[in-house]
Amino acid sequence: MATAAVLAKHFQKVTIFEKDRNLGKAEIRKSVPQATQIHALMLGGLRTLESLLPGFIAELIADGAALLPMAKLQLWFKTLWKVTPPMNFYPEDMSYVCSSRPFLESHIFGKVSKLSNVTVVTGVTVTGLLSDKARPDYVTGVVVRDNETQEERREVADFIADCSGRPSKVDQYFEQIGFGPIPTEECDGGIGYTTAEITLPNKEVTPGYEAVLILPRFDQTRAFGVFPMEKGQLQYMFGSYGRDYPPVTDRVALEEWVKGLGQSEVALKLLKEAKFVTDFVSYHPPASRWRHFEEMKRFPEHFVCLADTVCAFNPLYAQGMTHALLHADILNRVLTEQKQERFTEGWWGVSKDFQKRAAKFTQGCWDLGTRVDYVRPTTVTSTPLSVRNSFGLRLSALMGDELVKMLLETNEGHHDFALVQHCLVSPEKVLLKPTVLFPLIVRVIKALREGKLPPKI
Repeated sequence: MATAAVLAKHFQKVTIFEKDRNLGKAEIRKSVPQATQIHALMLGGLRTLESLLPGFIAELIADGAALLPMAKLQLWFKTLWKVTPPMNFYPEDMSYVCSSRPFLESHIFGKVSKLSNVTVVTGVTVTGLLSDKARPDYVTGVVVRDNETQEERREVADFIADCSGRPSKVDQYFEQIGFGPIPTEECDGGIGYTTAEITLPNKEVTPGYEAVLILPRFDQTRAFGVFPMEKGQLQYMFGSYGRDYPPVTDRVALEEWVKGLGQSEVALKLLKEAKFVTDFVSYHPPASRWRHFEEMKRFPEHFVCLADTVCAFNPLYAQGMTHALLHADILNRVLTEQKQERFTEGWWGVSKDFQKRAAKFTQGCWDLGTRVDYVRPTTVTSTPLSVRNSFGLRLSALMGDELVKMLLETNEGHHDFALVQHCLVSPEKVLLKPTVLFPLIVRVIKALREGKLPPKI
């Protein structure tokens, strides 16, 4: 929907083809099995939404979305130390907006569908791409099938964006029109998360905080969190790596599982205090996958792929929606520059330019979401074992742990960490600061001497 809002700024007419029919309702869709779990928007994504749909964030919060300031999130990172950021340190707008996915989607749909030059066609499936023999390097439209009648029709367009996400069949469509293959990277950490809606006797989840999150280090498998959702609801969440899923149907076994967490006393206390409003719902996402469109020798003109169609992540880092919104923002900038600065006809060159810029941004998100997964022995990846066992990759995992630990020891470091997490600056920009890089090197050397390098798999 955000991509449609971008395209509406550059084209006279925008048509959205959507498989589901109930987009405007805050209901669970079969095509989005993770919809019941909490979704968080980072500041980078919030700013993009606000620039495309002015007033949207205020309306979202007024309708009940939870605004969670960073200073109100109690974080235990890697279970080795407790993080208690100064209550008044972060800027007021350094916050998350938390809600269920149906709640967020219905609000975005409501805003975008009211744009005068946007038409939404539901209950249809795109089954192929169109190309012209006279212009073999271009995509000229799509083949659309009605899900009820099974009738197909051709829709010609000047520009096409594939935002269909992980299920996209772009690999197949490219092969049909003479493009591909698409270099693809996969990393399956055996991740799962299980959630339930709860109420607590107090508004604060822990004293002074409105949310709590416990994340594991590379040799541990269990995560835990409690977060606010829309309309005052709370969601209790267990996360797991290496297929170490919580036994939610057995309360005694579940308490034993929780004891395997770092800071387990916090999770156990909340588990005993909570009144469960719903049953637990589990979701085991497929592998993280990155389609490297930017590496293709030939990529069609007048066609782009965004968001989960490009890269679908480990959801425990809550990057997916903000990553998608930042892709839309990159597309907006590329299209604007094409109109203002270039002398080429039409939209020639936009596709390759966008995919390269999108990949550069995606790299930081991918590293954050998979860096630790690669050194876990239970992870299945397309990366050869020889590479995963290399000194360089294991050193990268160690450096990442030491970097986060170092940043979270100072106020300035907290701020840098927040800027990266909210997709406001790249990880490289923070890493290359002299006040970060040189102390980090010293810490990593010390850690190597202490034998903290992740072992070979």
